Amino acid sequence: MKNTMAKDAERLAGKLTKLRRRIHMYPELAYEEHRTSELVADTLRAAGIDVTTGVAKTGVVGFLRGAKPGRTVALRGDMDALPITEQNDRGWKGSCTRAATMGTQRPCSARRCFLRQGVTISRAT
Repeated sequence: MKNTMAKDAERLAGKLTKLRRRIHMYPELAYEEHRTSELVADTLRAAGIDVTTGVAKTGVVGFLRGAKPGRTVALRGDMDALPITEQNDRGWKGSCTRAATMGTQRPCSARRCFLRQGVTISRAT
């Protein structure tokens, strides 16, 4: 099973990276993540996962049920952007006009960057 999961992860890595970068390019502040929540819901549905949308306005819940009864695992992720200006030249840098005028950046999945007195501080999430 361990080997199968590793192979599945390798197979999905490129697709998930593209999805994360696509989300990153169009940052949306809290409770305004309409584009992001639609993309997340569509992606989960395409994977055969039952989806509920509109949770706390723009939230998405996916229900993946196992074949046998047992324990429940809950995973949570943030979709909202931070109101800061992104300072990099990556191809997936936030490019939304509204975001540029609002100074909005979507945090990376591996770390969140906060600007404090002109210094970028990163912490693992």
